[in-house]
Amino acid sequence: MVEIDAEQRAKLCLYRDLLLRWNSRMNLMSGGDVRRFWSRHCWESVQLLRFFPRDGCSVCDLGSGAGFPGLVLALLLRNHRFTLIESRLKKASFLRHVSRETCTSVNVETTRVEDKPRATDIVVSRAFASLEKTLQYLQEWRIGKQRGEQNSEQNSEQIGERNNTFRALLLKGSRWQHELTQARQSWTIQASVERLPQNIGRTKRSPNGSLNRSPDGSPDEQSSEKSSCVVLKLKTWSRDRTDSQSC
Repeated sequence: MVEIDAEQRAKLCLYRDLLLRWNSRMNLMSGGDVRRFWSRHCWESVQLLRFFPRDGCSVCDLGSGAGFPGLVLALLLRNHRFTLIESRLKKASFLRHVSRETCTSVNVETTRVEDKPRATDIVVSRAFASLEKTLQYLQEWRIGKQRGEQNSEQNSEQIGERNNTFRALLLKGSRWQHELTQARQSWTIQASVERLPQNIGRTKRSPNGSLNRSPDGSPDEQSSEKSSCVVLKLKTWSRDRTDSQSC
């Protein structure tokens, strides 16, 4: 159960209203997905909250799409600095619009993740690229940050160790085991997996401000299908030497 205050609850409800409005003319999400805003998309996004440090840090959301999980987290974590990376112009425009309407400070970049190495404390993603491809992008980010140092090979192997606040929190579906197995053919990965708790039924706003499903009591499509989503938490990763020498 996630506790939210009245301001956060109001922002989430406004976000949903804006998504419904924009989606009717821009098709940001499929109709079925929009109807599961609370029960699936918002619910899965807020499960990442418990993995964030209390102190403010920088966060990058890879391929934000309609805002999951990055925009949801930005609405709830006031003291963190969020960058939402979305290459499609209409979706990036929507993210900026929600940011303005909810008075939430986020940086939206209309670019491809692989086009610009970055330095950040935490990376999040949902329904993004395969784990193998994601690690390639993150390797470039860290190399880009440490470009001035001499031993770049050694630095790339120490991703996540030199900055204890750096994490990759990746929301993955039912194929997460296959992705992890495939990535480990080329990478040495220190990771842990946590299954998301089941969201048990649609509820209206509760008196104590907890978020179960719909904080405003608005309708949301129920599904009998159990969630197969997991959080893949990456601590360290390095390119396997044998694999890198054969490329």
